[in-house]
Amino acid sequence: MNQYRERLGQGEERVFTVEETLYQGQTAFQNVDIIRATGYGRVLFLNGERQSSEADEFIYHEMLVHPTLFRHPAPRRIFLAGGGEGAVSREILKHTSVETITQVDIDGQLIELCRQYLPAWSQGAYEDPRLHLIIGDALAHLRQTDERYDIIFLDLPEWSPDTPARELYTPEFYALVRQRLSPGGLMALQVGPVHPVHLAPFINVAQRVRAAFAHVILYPVTELRWGFGICADAPPPAGLFDAARLAAPLRYYNAQLHAELGALPTYIQQAL
Repeated sequence: MNQYRERLGQGEERVFTVEETLYQGQTAFQNVDIIRATGYGRVLFLNGERQSSEADEFIYHEMLVHPTLFRHPAPRRIFLAGGGEGAVSREILKHTSVETITQVDIDGQLIELCRQYLPAWSQGAYEDPRLHLIIGDALAHLRQTDERYDIIFLDLPEWSPDTPARELYTPEFYALVRQRLSPGGLMALQVGPVHPVHLAPFINVAQRVRAAFAHVILYPVTELRWGFGICADAPPPAGLFDAARLAAPLRYYNAQLHAELGALPTYIQQAL
């Protein structure tokens, strides 16, 4: 069988055994590979980097979404930058209080590829009338709109000095996000890898959001070797993990994880 080699940096690679190549091509913005790999099922790669896989995508998407939604007493209006696979919106829509999601993603072709080859990710989210999808630039949209949102989610490519999304990692962008939040609003984002060898992007983004927001909760997810953040101008309420707020069950996030969120290993605390 063929192999797909993902370069992780620092001389490290991850090798996948390819059982089937479902799609290889280029959108206007990025290279896309979708394969079926032994153990992982369907896997999406953008520019050679794994974004998510059938076996474990629920961990990433639940851990980006639910820690923040449960900390807001009544999240109704949501903004999502990125999220083309549809799984972030899928998880947001499980909260019965949510009335609207405005999702802005620049790559419409990628969204269509995900809907065709990865339907288990979105599970009908793009057909839900509460979701308003806009193909465009999230930065431009937030500059032009007067809307205010209870929560703004950033599901963006990993930060690097040359990422095409670098304008969405600037102090100016975070200041704009703060202006578009309702009173008591929260921003949630993926921060980056938390493995000691690959920690630099996480530290870079964490320092930037800490400079922009008065209160930041950072939390790692061991299985993913990845970290996330919740940002606010006022201390976010702890909230309760209330399953009654959900229209569908979760596979990973639970009350115990909710209670323990925000515990950082010593090596990350020292790096920050």
